[in-house]
Amino acid sequence: SVCRRLIRVPFALPAVLSKNTEVKVQSCTLLTNPPTKSQPVAMEPEQQQQQQEADDEPQQQFSSAILDNYTVTPGPGAEIQSYTTFQQPMVPIPEAAEAAGGGSAGGQSDSAAAGGSDRGRTGSVQSGACKAAVPLSELLVPNDDDPDLYDPNCDPDKPQIVRFQDVSAAAFKIRSGIVRTPCDEQKQRGVVAASAGNHALALAYHGQELGIPIVVVMPTIAPLMKINACVQCGARVIVMGSHIGESKNVALKIAKSEGLLYVNGYDHPQILAGQGTVGLEILEQIGKPVDAIVLPVGGGGLIAGVAVGVKTMSPDTLIIGAEPERSASFSAAMQAGHPVRVALKSSLADGLAVPLAGANAFYSCKDLVDRMVTVSEEFIALSILRLIELEKTVVEGAGAAALAALLQGCLPELQGKTVAVVLGGGNIDTTVLGRVIERGLAVDGRLIHFVATVSDRPGGIAECSSLLAGMGVSIKDIFHERAWLKYDIFQVNLRCVCEVRDREHGEELLAKLKEHYGPGSVRQI
Repeated sequence: SVCRRLIRVPFALPAVLSKNTEVKVQSCTLLTNPPTKSQPVAMEPEQQQQQQEADDEPQQQFSSAILDNYTVTPGPGAEIQSYTTFQQPMVPIPEAAEAAGGGSAGGQSDSAAAGGSDRGRTGSVQSGACKAAVPLSELLVPNDDDPDLYDPNCDPDKPQIVRFQDVSAAAFKIRSGIVRTPCDEQKQRGVVAASAGNHALALAYHGQELGIPIVVVMPTIAPLMKINACVQCGARVIVMGSHIGESKNVALKIAKSEGLLYVNGYDHPQILAGQGTVGLEILEQIGKPVDAIVLPVGGGGLIAGVAVGVKTMSPDTLIIGAEPERSASFSAAMQAGHPVRVALKSSLADGLAVPLAGANAFYSCKDLVDRMVTVSEEFIALSILRLIELEKTVVEGAGAAALAALLQGCLPELQGKTVAVVLGGGNIDTTVLGRVIERGLAVDGRLIHFVATVSDRPGGIAECSSLLAGMGVSIKDIFHERAWLKYDIFQVNLRCVCEVRDREHGEELLAKLKEHYGPGSVRQI
């Protein structure tokens, strides 16, 4: 900065957050005449003079920073080193240059600051076609009472009931090929949606195939692999909101400000009709009467479409929904007779974590759904493990909710009957999958956690390890603690996590430990 190689050029710069969204940039630091890396620490007077002449000569090099539709290009001998943002109204570039003139570092910086939007001057800004964007302050999650959050396709006061004709029409269109769908309005305006991942992935994929600009807003709980997959399909991804309800509000706000079409992933009438084709395929492919269909439920789009299609073709088939007990919005709606907002808690089935059931979905199927059940996190994890081991299939938490209802014993009346279980998605992070497998092993009784009080003298812990090894038990984790024992100072608490063959093997191990150390010295955690 003292050598006047660092100058600050104020100008207005649009967003790096996303396309067509403006961010106000207060200033940009330009590095002029960058010093060469080979510059010596100490130089002779003649060398210093030569170096000074080289520094004074402008270097004919341009370095540009391309940010979405805007290109910021410094003048000769300058490169962008950093920029800072602030939330204030946009200032016209010439006025910003005048305002910053007094604080510029010498004539060179004044020249750069005065560049404005003139392409030929140092510090120029070239912009492409970009719509007026939402101010940065308004990109925060809007309140539910914001008037811009109205969705005409999902009006709770005027619900659109999906009929069997809609489902059969959707099946015909899908068979003829989605790529043949015109979608003229969507291609012109673009589409925005809020999703925890699966709807966003489908929208991004087909948007890329059909040439439709796609914007998806995903909650912060969305798995990273879903976010990356949407980006790879060419979608513009905005991660905002702690759950799908908040992300939906952000998406509606963006749709209003940018003139995009909003597609509700679990309540748009056409989404419901398309998902109803799942039920028609189940009846067609099984080829015999189906006693029950168990489906995962979040906002209600899947169960609504399937119920409409199946109850028309096979009225005796039971339609049963399963949702996580930590986000049971559809069960609450069935009990109340109308959609009600529920408090959400963290759940492995993040794709089903919807605070308010869809109005179109609820009123389309409230008289067609035979039963709703809620499942625990433990049995969701166990269901994922069972599918990996027995079916060689990887599903996410939301996809395993329906199977969890059977494993948890919520539907004993279906024993021995023909039951179709819908697996609603397979997008799960590998890190989450590792934790889920361990949780499933614990629920299945194949991981046990116990505390044993053993001798703290030489060989005491080794004796316990030998006992475990003799029974074919694998030690996953072991930890000993001395400070919290109240009695014998020559004893130690040994905490062990062990892997056993099955629940019976675990019970046999605990019985052996109690026999060896005494009933009061061993307890399972």
